Amino acid sequence: MTTQMGNPEALLAALTALTDNTTQLKQQVDGFDAGLVTARNDLEIPADIAGKLQSLNNTLTTTSQLLETISIVPEIGTEAGVLQDAIATLQQPVSAAASAANELAGTIRPLRDAVAQLEVRVQQLDRGIGDSIGFEQKLSQVVTQAQSCIGGLPAGAPKDALQQQFDTACGIAQPLVTRAASAVGTVNADLNTLENDLDQAQSKLQSLASISSAIDSVTGTLSGILGPMQAVANALSESVTVPYGPPYPTSICYAGGFFPYPCDWKTPTFSFSIRDILSGLSGVLAPVLDLLKSAMNAILNPLLSALHLNITLPQIPGLGDLANDLQSLVGSLGDLQGKIGQFATDLNTFETQVQDAGASVSVVQPVLTGCQSGRRG
Repeated sequence: MTTQMGNPEALLAALTALTDNTTQLKQQVDGFDAGLVTARNDLEIPADIAGKLQSLNNTLTTTSQLLETISIVPEIGTEAGVLQDAIATLQQPVSAAASAANELAGTIRPLRDAVAQLEVRVQQLDRGIGDSIGFEQKLSQVVTQAQSCIGGLPAGAPKDALQQQFDTACGIAQPLVTRAASAVGTVNADLNTLENDLDQAQSKLQSLASISSAIDSVTGTLSGILGPMQAVANALSESVTVPYGPPYPTSICYAGGFFPYPCDWKTPTFSFSIRDILSGLSGVLAPVLDLLKSAMNAILNPLLSALHLNITLPQIPGLGDLANDLQSLVGSLGDLQGKIGQFATDLNTFETQVQDAGASVSVVQPVLTGCQSGRRG
């Protein structure tokens, strides 16, 4: 009497599920592995943006301080005030974004290391998939051949004994294959989630890269006026000295050693810093003040002619939302690192389950060998 081969059919069904999952995983890995290099490169963007925002923030602070200093000069006071207001409006969101970018850059450093490790693990996974495909083909071949061999035996006790042995072997192998199929499915789902999350993160990171040139443009525009402004600021500390009034003796000399007369004549001078002159001097004669202003202008005018404060600062697209966008990235990239950790755990399970399932070939092989030996005997 022939025994129904329920266990072999269940094993073949589990093998089909494993093969389907492995095929999907292979396709997923092939596409995912290629995108990891790009993802790792994109993770350099936040550090670059953080550095540029901090540089711009420092430039804005320096520019504002210099404008405050040189606004005392009447010829540029109005323009300095207008530009100072524009900088004050710009600095608040830039400062907030610079702080958020620094926090993001701190999050990126361990994530970049995690992605580098992920590349290594995905390569290991690719090799594990090759091992899985190898044993799947071998096990399917052994089970199918054993089925055919046993089915071709004449009815009787030897056939029944082999069938029982075959059912037992398949009963041992089938749960191992089922667990492997589940582990492959889990890893595939992990990779699908990671790929989607990485795509979203890359999209946000690349949008950050698009404002990099705008930040450079603002920094460059301000850097162009820092030197001339500093020159004017330095000039404010310079002293201006002018002569005014009749000469006067500073010593008494003696002719022939006996007759005194005044000597060492000097012209009176007045000396003040340019800052003092611009701030307003009290008690100074008008002619003296005119001379002081004329000497001051001789110093300032060449410097002022090289200073152009009537500028329009370039726009930084999305600057108002940049700090919030960066904060959002801190959270999402932190979640991504956790998912990479979960993938590593699931991959360890995958490797163990595939290794265990691969050993099932040695469980079923003796049945085929015994059947083939019996038929030859």
